[in-house]
Amino acid sequence: MRIAYAGANYCWQYQPVPEPHEAVWLPLRPSIGEMFAETGLTPDWADALVIVLVETLPIPFDLEQAPCKT
Repeated sequence: MRIAYAGANYCWQYQPVPEPHEAVWLPLRPSIGEMFAETGLTPDWADALVIVLVETLPIPFDLEQAPCKT
């Protein structure tokens, strides 16, 4: 299965994707086409699109650089 994730991989909770699956992280953009275009793929590449919402308060300004909660 090919999985496209969009959102924030906070604390790398969605990595690694187990074999035999493939995954890509998409940058958030106004449209799905724009998100895929930045990765060099097209929307038909993915079998599933997962929108990841972070449930932390307060949400860090830069989720990818924030330290993980302990």
